[in-house]
Amino acid sequence: MNRKCPQTMAFSLETGDDDNAFEVIFNRQLEQIDSTELTDQQIHALHVICGPDILLASLELLDHKAVRKLVLKNGQALYEVQGNEAIYHVQLGFKDSCTCRTFIDGVIIKGRQTMCAHLLAVRIGFRLGSIETQEISLENLVTIFSGS
Repeated sequence: MNRKCPQTMAFSLETGDDDNAFEVIFNRQLEQIDSTELTDQQIHALHVICGPDILLASLELLDHKAVRKLVLKNGQALYEVQGNEAIYHVQLGFKDSCTCRTFIDGVIIKGRQTMCAHLLAVRIGFRLGSIETQEISLENLVTIFSGS
């Protein structure tokens, strides 16, 4: 995917009720994705909502097949994203999260942004159905997080 995004300004939301408003707007936009490719209109909307840098980085991750879903036998899932500097893990659920520095610093600690490129790649890839799934054992999951 070689996509250029028009120059517009991304939303900058503070914490509180705006977080809920962002989630509603973002989730509605994601729900509009119902094929294996994004339309120009969807790309533009995500550009406005998430910002050009995060969107382009997330699309590059998807283009490079850098996202995969790890599924335990009990059905629990975790996403693994091969980033530029390391492998990061994304968890979707009540509060989505990523193990990257950008998410921890920019989203959790400073609240300057709403998500990282890894999390956006997982959310878009999930809707596009483009994420490879791999079943793993609990032992392998422990190995992943212990760094062994």
